[in-house]
Parts: sequence; structure tokens; C-alpha cells
Amino acid sequence: RIRYLQGICVSLEGLAVVPSLITSIEEGKSIKIYGTTRGTASVVAIDEVHKLTLLKLDIPDKKLFTWAKCLTSMPSKGQRLSVLYEFAPPNSYSQSIPAAVLTINQDYSLLPDCHDAFTLNEIAKVPVGAMLRSIDGELQGILLEKSESAPEPDKTSPHACLPAVHIEAMRAKYRASHAGHR
Repeated sequence: RIRYLQGICVSLEGLAVVPSLITSIEEGKSIKIYGTTRGTASVVAIDEVHKLTLLKLDIPDKKLFTWAKCLTSMPSKGQRLSVLYEFAPPNSYSQSIPAAVLTINQDYSLLPDCHDAFTLNEIAKVPVGAMLRSIDGELQGILLEKSESAPEPDKTSPHACLPAVHIEAMRAKYRASHAGHR
């Protein structure tokens, strides 16, 4: 039973992405997407290759949402980002911490056919689904998985992140297929 999800709103009309294959959300149950938005959502698209699920938020009395514009460029080694995330109740709080891109064009342990992950320096307690924002405030990626390996002698484990270009492609495909249904 899913009650809280770490995800990112990627459109003004309430499309949100979460990093997992969720095939159903119990009707009427409260969910939480990055920020303070609460309400119900339905699954509208699934990207099985990149393990992303696109949700349509249904929030009473709210038709327009704060959203993150997806960058259409890949991250660069050494690029500075902000990692934004929220912890679910009972200890709800938001946090933003700085991070740096360590490596690019990496493999994912969960996505055997994809080789464009980027990794960040070790960030303790950051949940999967955290938003990775560029210095211009645009979505650079999403934290998809945490590495169990420790490649450095100081035992830091990089996080594997999915570039926002995949999120934008999923969002654009959904919007194009529903252009006449608005």
C-alpha cells in the first residue's frame, strides 16, 4: 500500500514523475509528491526502460501546479546541483543540499540497457526520487538508485541519477498523445 511517493511535478497541469513502476494507486488515498501537494493521482504512463511512472495529480481546488522545467541537455562532470527532497510524515521536512556531478555516462544496476547515468557525491539519507536542480533552477535529473559499492577509499558511494531528458521525453509523448483531450 503506497501512501507517500518522492517525485517531481513536471507540468503546470499536474503531471508528476516518480522513479518506479507503479501500476496502481489506491483510489482516494493521499499521496505526496515533491513539495506540499497532497491529493490523489492516477497512473497515466509508464516508461519501463527507465523505470519511471507518470502520474496525473487530482487536487481539489487546484488546477495549476508549481513545476520543474526539464533540461534537455546532459549533465557535465563537476557541475554543481542542488538536491531537493522531502521526508514523509511523521517527521515531515524539506531539505536542499549542494552536490556535484562526479561521473557521467555510467551504467545503472537497475537498468541493464541504459548507460547514461550520472553520479553525485555521497549524500546521506537522500531518498530515491529526489529532485536534482541546476543552478538555474531547472530539473537536471532525478535520483534513481543508490549504489551499494564503495569505489573510493573513504567509502563514499555515488548515487546513480537519471538525466531529465528521459523525463521530458516521457512528458512530451504523453502530452502529444492527449493533445485533443484537454
